[in-house]
Amino acid sequence: VADDNIIIGDGIDMTRLVFRVLDRFGNPRALAGGKVSFDVQGPGEIVGDNPFDLHEAGGAAAVYLRSKGAVTDASTVVTVTARHPLGTVKVSIHITPSILPQ
Repeated sequence: VADDNIIIGDGIDMTRLVFRVLDRFGNPRALAGGKVSFDVQGPGEIVGDNPFDLHEAGGAAAVYLRSKGAVTDASTVVTVTARHPLGTVKVSIHITPSILPQ
């Protein structure tokens, strides 16, 4: 889950991505282990451990997605895919152009 679904494409702005392992009924799996790896498609980068070891974090943790470089197209989207042995999840964040000169 992302805190924000839009960030500014200035190479500085970022949003937090929170992830946790749930069972098939939606209950948290605090003892879940394994590594979560992140793949970023588009002008963004992960700030934090990649891959991330869930066992050390109690089955839940967070990383940040930072915009990468100057974005000029208002329809730019970054998609982050999080992979874990129990499943894969994708989240898309819209990148809006910066109004400040680069």
